Amino acid sequence: MRDNDTCMQLKTILAETESLPSAPQAVLELARTFEDEDAPTSDVVSAIEADPMLVVQLLRLANSPAFFRGKLIDSTSEAVRLLGLSRVRSLVIGLLARDAFPDVPEAALDEIWRLSLATADLSRHIAEVGGHDEEMCYLGGLLHLIGELMLRVAMPERLAELDQTVPLASPERAKAEVRTFGYSYCEAGAELMRRWRLPTRVVHIIERQRNANLLVLRDLEAMAVQVAFWRVRALELGQSEEEQQAAWPATFGRALRVEAADVIGWQPPAPAGDEAGDTLPLA
Repeated sequence: MRDNDTCMQLKTILAETESLPSAPQAVLELARTFEDEDAPTSDVVSAIEADPMLVVQLLRLANSPAFFRGKLIDSTSEAVRLLGLSRVRSLVIGLLARDAFPDVPEAALDEIWRLSLATADLSRHIAEVGGHDEEMCYLGGLLHLIGELMLRVAMPERLAELDQTVPLASPERAKAEVRTFGYSYCEAGAELMRRWRLPTRVVHIIERQRNANLLVLRDLEAMAVQVAFWRVRALELGQSEEEQQAAWPATFGRALRVEAADVIGWQPPAPAGDEAGDTLPLA
């Protein structure tokens, strides 16, 4: 159960910060498709194509080195065919979440997006190896740092100060935020995603990703994201393979049914910046 004081603090920030975004219409439309297991692909495609600029962003990302499949993707339907419905839906929600915070400095936005894409990719890999829900793990990994964007809008100066002492990739980041604000990016992101009406399972992944009691909760999806971000942080901090082997969370590995080699052997996808869109004919 969430701490009542923390919940009230977050609701106060959400109420008082006028620049925090409401859920884009496309997110609301896509969120509805999660509730319907028989939702046709056309519903997802239609929700995306209602926003032409969103289509442009999706196609740029789909044709970037991180996702390119050897054939130029020039339509939403083609992206779904080559990348899969669940991945396209998750990527679109991630793009909308990223672009909902235009006031966040570009450098911070780029760092969060890069770490999020890598964590999503590894979370999905862990889910695939261990036989867990790949879509939930991918979307949870993609959105696990959304709370950092929210905090940067609500308290830009305080977050800038924290960045100087405890970098985003530090394993102590969430604890430092709790000490400073009373909550971390995990609780902040979960509260915002509740308001965006995303599936409860995704909200729980975001909220519980740093929870020490995941074994008790049996939340394997949040566990997969936690382990994935552990590896992404290790790469970001330049830790050697030997250091990672020594720090491998073996208990989580057993619960997830993955070996250290499955995670430590993973390498992040190629950068997926907007420059990849230069190869895409948009006219």
